[in-house]
Amino acid sequence: MSDSVFLDLDQTLEFVWSKLTKVESVPPVVLATSSECGASARMVVLRAANREAQGLEIWCHAKSRKINELISDPHAEILVWLADRQLQIRIKTKIEVSEGSNGIWDTLGKGSRLNYAQFPSAGETISNPETSAPVPDVNLFRVLNCHVLTIETLWLGGMPHRRAVFDGNSSIWIAP
Repeated sequence: MSDSVFLDLDQTLEFVWSKLTKVESVPPVVLATSSECGASARMVVLRAANREAQGLEIWCHAKSRKINELISDPHAEILVWLADRQLQIRIKTKIEVSEGSNGIWDTLGKGSRLNYAQFPSAGETISNPETSAPVPDVNLFRVLNCHVLTIETLWLGGMPHRRAVFDGNSSIWIAP
């Protein structure tokens, strides 16, 4: 696919969703939330994307800071950088936190399940990384259901740079 897709709003949005729905090829993304101390950002893995539902899915540990931040304010941004296309994608979302299903849990390998360990909790101080014995616990597995509100793209692969905003059924070019 050539960079000419970034000359047309419909093609740009189609390209974005075609990339997002192939989650295995999306690099880790930045999830930014707000906390009492200001902005809070971290790298996460996008697990699923559904254009029809305008939704994205991220998994996390129930005791991670982002859970409390999202309960206080469910609005967040996801930032994706596609280096090979020189494309930044900013996604404004409203996130609903839900308990992970046993169906998803059953598909996780032993190593992946350790990300949702009962002891020690994510972010807890430990004396030695070698002596902690995490025990996977499905009750600590959470799904972040991200409802897409707007998508903003910034293509830096040519001149002039191109920036677009997609909001529901409307799409516009804006100055980079």
